[in-house]
Amino acid sequence: DDNFSLANVTLTIDGKDATNFSAVPFEYTWDLNNVAAGSHSVKASATDTSGNTSSISIEVYKAAETPVN
Repeated sequence: DDNFSLANVTLTIDGKDATNFSAVPFEYTWDLNNVAAGSHSVKASATDTSGNTSSISIEVYKAAETPVN
């Protein structure tokens, strides 16, 4: 436990920076229109004002689109 506050949170998708937050709310809308079907890695990395970092990653899956006739 420390008395430092959160400095920023970086969100990366498939290893590329998607956005950087420096204040709440931490919300991001991911436009899936140009995202390929398959597995994708989403990672949030937080850094506090003393330089301590922590991160969490998840894998998400986008199904292939089925054309509507």
